[in-house]
Amino acid sequence: VILIRERKYPKAVSILTQALTINPGEAKAWYNRAQAYYLIGEKKKAISDFKKAFDLDPSLKFKAKISKFFLAHKELMKLLK
Repeated sequence: VILIRERKYPKAVSILTQALTINPGEAKAWYNRAQAYYLIGEKKKAISDFKKAFDLDPSLKFKAKISKFFLAHKELMKLLK
């Protein structure tokens, strides 16, 4: 999350990919990697990761609905239906 705040998106993707290799059931890691992918223009990968995060933890959908990230990127709202 810190790397995303610092706009180091490729580094965030790399570290989160490593983390998901170790623990693929970590919904927040999928969610955070999705954000990083989205911000570097990898929208298909981002959508795939968001879907995986929401499948693993449906409560993330509610949190996403009120998140600054989803509010700023309205095209993602369709994932929350």
